[in-house]
Amino acid sequence: MDYRGLVILVIACPCALAISTPLAMVTAITAGTKNGIIIKGGEYIEELNKVKTILFDKTGTLTEGKLEISEIKSFNNYSNKDIMDIACSLESKSNHPIAKAFNDYKKENRLKIKNVSNFESIPGKGLKAKIENKMYYVGKKDLFNYTKKLLNVDSLKDNLNKTSVIVGNDKEIMGLIGLKDKIWKNSSATIKGLKNEDISTFMITGDNKSTALEVSNNLGLKGFYHDLLPEDKVNKVEEISNKSSVAMVGDGVNDSPSLARTNVGIAMGMNGVDVAIETADIVLTKDEISNVSKFIKISKKAMNIIKQILVFAIIVKAFLVILGITGHIGLLKAILTGDMGVTLVVLANTLRIGKTKHQNKGLLIC
Repeated sequence: MDYRGLVILVIACPCALAISTPLAMVTAITAGTKNGIIIKGGEYIEELNKVKTILFDKTGTLTEGKLEISEIKSFNNYSNKDIMDIACSLESKSNHPIAKAFNDYKKENRLKIKNVSNFESIPGKGLKAKIENKMYYVGKKDLFNYTKKLLNVDSLKDNLNKTSVIVGNDKEIMGLIGLKDKIWKNSSATIKGLKNEDISTFMITGDNKSTALEVSNNLGLKGFYHDLLPEDKVNKVEEISNKSSVAMVGDGVNDSPSLARTNVGIAMGMNGVDVAIETADIVLTKDEISNVSKFIKISKKAMNIIKQILVFAIIVKAFLVILGITGHIGLLKAILTGDMGVTLVVLANTLRIGKTKHQNKGLLIC
């Protein structure tokens, strides 16, 4: 009887069950590594498997974020040069993705930057600063409502049919600058891949409705939310999170609060700002939006294999325990099958998680 008890004890040893989940998580993290993804913990693999909705920022995420000046409209007897001198001077102090378009324009057209003082960046709205003791504003329509000083902003509504920046001072609106952006070449395939995984995709952006609609239609998104300030994005994330598990993909300072509120925050790492990368749970080391759908497939595969392993180990051990009780299995066979054998099968199955095609090499694990 003591011998049979020893046999049952060996078979019931939970080694296989104990190592199955952590081993699968490590393998999934490694698989992510080979695809250019930083995963900051195994819990995000499990959480990502539950995600039913993914929210995307637009600029720098679905689009390249390499904006170009496409159009300049001047008002109130100001010249295009007057407008660009002011805009480029203020944008030279900013680290927003839009600022690069103005810096490039400045270099190409050899504009001389004016001395700027009292500079202030107003999140989600724009910039304001003094030049020669006169206050100027560069930003969205909301910036001018925010100042309570500039009139006739609504008269520009017909002109705001693309990504636009308004330039003005305390007395009047000086002009309007239109910018254009390019959609990442693999954004459309990524959205399609997520649809195949039964995941709903939405865009949340600070851009106007017309710009958001154009991008949404081109990519086949389920929907979009436009004209959102950073705090509006947070509110929208919380609203959607109350209905289902949500992930968000973003790259900028304005995305950081929203990334922190989602179930899984994903940051674009190559051009993303440090605060977004620090806040996110998962970081794409290369700005390959397709890696989002790749890692969702990895997470789903990992969780499915974990379930298979657990069911297999429990069934096999239960069957062997019965054989041990009835005396139909000896100690050596118990060790080779019920303990070591099951453990090796578990190990072999977890390695299946990493058997995917890897295109992007080189990554760090936090």
